[in-house]
Amino acid sequence: MEGLQKKASSSFVGTLSLSAAMTAVAHPLTYVKVLIQVGHEPLPAQRAKTFFGKEVMRLPNFLQYAGHIKNMDGWLGLYRGLGPRIVHNIVSSTVTNTITNKMKENDEKHGRNDEEDKSVKGFLQETGKIAAAKTAGIVISYPFHVISIRMMVQFIGRETHYRNIFSSIQEIYEEEGILGFFSGLLPHLIGELFAVWMYRTINYLVEKYVIDEQYLQIAEVRNYSQGISQYVASTVTYPFQLITNIMAVNDTRLQGGNPPLMPIYDSWTDCWIELGKKGLRSRGSTLFRRTLITTN
Repeated sequence: MEGLQKKASSSFVGTLSLSAAMTAVAHPLTYVKVLIQVGHEPLPAQRAKTFFGKEVMRLPNFLQYAGHIKNMDGWLGLYRGLGPRIVHNIVSSTVTNTITNKMKENDEKHGRNDEEDKSVKGFLQETGKIAAAKTAGIVISYPFHVISIRMMVQFIGRETHYRNIFSSIQEIYEEEGILGFFSGLLPHLIGELFAVWMYRTINYLVEKYVIDEQYLQIAEVRNYSQGISQYVASTVTYPFQLITNIMAVNDTRLQGGNPPLMPIYDSWTDCWIELGKKGLRSRGSTLFRRTLITTN
């Protein structure tokens, strides 16, 4: 048993290391997306035509936007906010994984079997436990998400309030108190839990009623089913991610979180409603072939 625990621990550390490396590689994409989400468009739109010949105004794509950041801050500038983002992912995964393993150990002690897991009741219980573990991971790690987002948004106003994790903690605490570390937490939590339930429900229904059990033994088929479920869940819940990042900087000392770039919102629901009226709840969801949306 001790050998299995060491092996599982080693595997988890390896997974965290791989996740950190992938996060670092993809960070410029996230950085550009965050700036677009908060409404920062430093480069003018250009006239272009769609496949059907319709003339539209195209906003800069990821490569053009990233090039602008590089011109301003150099190559290292594309990795602003990476440190706290990696810490956020590590803390979230560790807390979630630890609680999940404790729950599994408890199930084993009570003799819960695989057949129960396949039932609707088993599915609901298992998903509820995953959601509980996910909630703990989200809440405990969320301050690092706020710090990461604010570090990135500093690019807009060229501020230096959030230089590193320690100075950022001091800045947030002095300006906003403890609650400042959880700005935007509620829409983030709702979106993440909604995604968990949607992903598992779609995957459960597909595997139970759509795909024959013999085909589920094929890894490619199972991975394809899970991939579709994950894509649908992430697409549907994207607006919550958008609102989260906006509220993480709204009404702070950052220029990017205040008028004229961004109005002051009384709550995240006001932000949701306002973006909905302007058709902007998908802002930042694509980084290529971005069309300018005009609002009144």
